[in-house]
Amino acid sequence: MQLVRVPFNAIVLGIEQMEIELREHYTALPGALDTLGIISEQSQVVSRILNDALSMQKIEDGALTLEYDVFSMEKMIKGSLYAFRSSCLDKRLKSDNDIT
Repeated sequence: MQLVRVPFNAIVLGIEQMEIELREHYTALPGALDTLGIISEQSQVVSRILNDALSMQKIEDGALTLEYDVFSMEKMIKGSLYAFRSSCLDKRLKSDNDIT
């Protein structure tokens, strides 16, 4: 499992660098920064999952603590829907959401 962390960290750093470059030289397609932001947020979710999986010993030792955190339901839903976007495009389905 530890072997997953190194390539994943490289992906996360690449996303962060791409986001910096897009902000500095914004000539990207419309929505590119939004898309990259969603990818970045979802990579952070995966990172937390990996960290949790690598810390399974805490559960066995009874040392696991729950964290309460503020989050954006809208961002979470949009990130989840983004995961299905390419699949919808492949099948020529329209993917739309209205979060209010």
